[in-house]
Amino acid sequence: MYNLFIYFMYIALPAIVLFLGLKLGVLGAIAALSCTICWIPFESYSRPEGCNEYNNTNPLYVRGLLRKNPSKNNILCNLKGIYYCQIMSASLLVCAFVYLGYFYLYGFQWWYYRLEITLAICFIGLLLIRLFLQVYYLWCYNTDYRYAQNKNGIWMPFNFVFKALNRIQNPFSCNYHVNYEKIQENLKESCKEKGYNFTERYITDDGSELIFFTKHTLGRLDVFSLIHVDKLEVEHWDKFNGIFEIYWKDYVKERYTFDEARFTFLLCVEKRCKQLKKMGIRYGIDQKKGRFRLPAVLSYYDNDTLTINQNYSGVRGSEQYNEMRKELLSMLGISGRYNNKVYPEEYEG
Repeated sequence: MYNLFIYFMYIALPAIVLFLGLKLGVLGAIAALSCTICWIPFESYSRPEGCNEYNNTNPLYVRGLLRKNPSKNNILCNLKGIYYCQIMSASLLVCAFVYLGYFYLYGFQWWYYRLEITLAICFIGLLLIRLFLQVYYLWCYNTDYRYAQNKNGIWMPFNFVFKALNRIQNPFSCNYHVNYEKIQENLKESCKEKGYNFTERYITDDGSELIFFTKHTLGRLDVFSLIHVDKLEVEHWDKFNGIFEIYWKDYVKERYTFDEARFTFLLCVEKRCKQLKKMGIRYGIDQKKGRFRLPAVLSYYDNDTLTINQNYSGVRGSEQYNEMRKELLSMLGISGRYNNKVYPEEYEG
C-alpha cells in the first residue's frame, strides 16, 4: 500500500495535474494515462512470484532481462525495458510541463499544434511499448516455468519451482510422522514393488542426499528421487539440477527411448527456511515436451507435514497429477484418505 502511494505522489499525481492544466485536453489525458501505466509496478498486474530477484530461481534474471545494478528503492523497476519506459515517461512529463508553462506565459503560438501532436505521439508510443513489455515479460516468465533445459539440451526439473498460484488449489497435506531413515528403508521396498530400480545415490558438498530410482515402460520413463537436506537454500536448486544432469547422462540418455518422462521427488527438509514458503508450483505437471514433474515436501520442522500441491494447470495435467500423486502416496504407505490427517493414526507425539 505504501509503495502504491509513493507511485501516485511522484508520477500519477503530476500526470493528473498536467491533465487538468491542459484544460482536460487530449494531450493531457494521454499523458496522464501513459505515465500512470508506465509507473505501475510490473508485479501488480499478475503478481509473478520473485520476478525482481537476482538469482537463478527467477527466469527473467536467467534471460538477462534485469538491470545489472538493482534499484535501492522501490520506485524504479529492475526490469530493463520498464525501467527505460519510466525514465522516458518522466522526461516527456517534464517536456509537457515546460510546454504548459510556456503556453501560460506567452499565450498561443502557431506551432503549438505541432508540438502537441508530437508529444501525444510520443506518449502513445510509450504507452504501447509499456503494454507490449508487460505481455512479453509475462510470456517469458510463464514459458520458462513450463519447461527448462540447460545448454546441453537436458531437462532441468529443479528450475523455477516457485510460482504463485492464481487460482484456488486443494493440496494434499498430512502429518507424516516417519523419520527419514525409515522412509529411505521403506521406499527401497515400495519402489521395487512398483517396478522401479535403484539407480544411484549422490551426496552434495553440503551433505544433502539425492537417491534416484528409475522405471522404463513402453514409451514412458518414470523417475523418482528421494532428497534430504538440512536447510534448503536457493543454491540447492542449481546443485540438484547439476546432479540430475549427471544422472540423465549416465543412466537415461543413451539407454532409453521414450515419448513421455515423469519425475516425482520427495524433498525432506529438517530446518525452517524461507525457500519453502514460496512452494507454489502452478505448472508443476505439464512442462511441455512430454515432461511431467510432481514435487512433494516433508517438513520435519513443521510437525512432520507432508505437502503435495495441486500442480496442474487449469487446462490439462489433472490425469497425470492424480496418477503420480496416487503412486507416491502408495509408496509412502498412505492414500488420499489421509488428507488433513495424521499418519500413523496411533501417533501420540
